[in-house]
Amino acid sequence: MLPLGLALALAMLVAWAIAVQLLTTAIERRLDARLDNATATLAGATFPFSADLIARLDELIGARIAFLTSSGEIGLSTGGRAANTVLEQLRVQPLETVGDSIRFFDLDGPEQWRAAVRRLPEGLDDRFTYVAAMASRTTTRNVARESAMLLGAAMFAALVVLAGIAALLSRSITRPVTELARMADRIAEGERSISADIATRAV
Repeated sequence: MLPLGLALALAMLVAWAIAVQLLTTAIERRLDARLDNATATLAGATFPFSADLIARLDELIGARIAFLTSSGEIGLSTGGRAANTVLEQLRVQPLETVGDSIRFFDLDGPEQWRAAVRRLPEGLDDRFTYVAAMASRTTTRNVARESAMLLGAAMFAALVVLAGIAALLSRSITRPVTELARMADRIAEGERSISADIATRAV
């Protein structure tokens, strides 16, 4: 039973690792989709951008928004000093490669950030060339970590229950066999008046 239990524990550990990886990937893809939608919405707007407007959008989508000049300088932002310091890293990124599609960047600061940059259509707002949406990866990683811990606890509980059931089944199978082996030893030693109670279950 021990090899079977170890094999089961190893299989559950591998399943847990795969599930955690898939969960983390799904959460990060969801973050990318949120940033993509935010920049696409702003790039498709038909109104001039203002600080009040993007502040409201910031609250709505839960991401810092910035409009950048062609050289990557921050023209308008909801980020605050800490987020703007991180956004300054975009100035050394190859923004000209963004083209008409979206481009994602990983930015470092006191915490890690994920930024999506999209080129604005010409004539939308001559002050800016790019729109960026940025969100901290700390929150998504915390969610992934908590989910991994919950999944691990659930799998461990399931393993303990299965181990208990296996132990009970093993005992119920081996006990009659052990008793029969003892009886055989006693008979071999010459004892003839032996009886045994073997409980059976009707199927």
